[in-house]
Amino acid sequence: MARNRTSSAGSLKVGDHVTSKLPAFNWKGVIVEDLGPLGIDGSEIFVIRVGDEDDGRRFNARAESLERVAA
Repeated sequence: MARNRTSSAGSLKVGDHVTSKLPAFNWKGVIVEDLGPLGIDGSEIFVIRVGDEDDGRRFNARAESLERVAA
């Protein structure tokens, strides 16, 4: 179940377009689900979709490793 609440980590939320802050990864995606503070030390975890809505890949990412970008 997707949550539409705003994250405390940089105000990221479901529907935001994001990219990786990690230098070894080069992708752009959309936050499709907020899993809440599940990471180490209560880190906010998001489900990210990269690619098409039907065929795109999905993976989990920590809020600290994400940066909001323009759609």
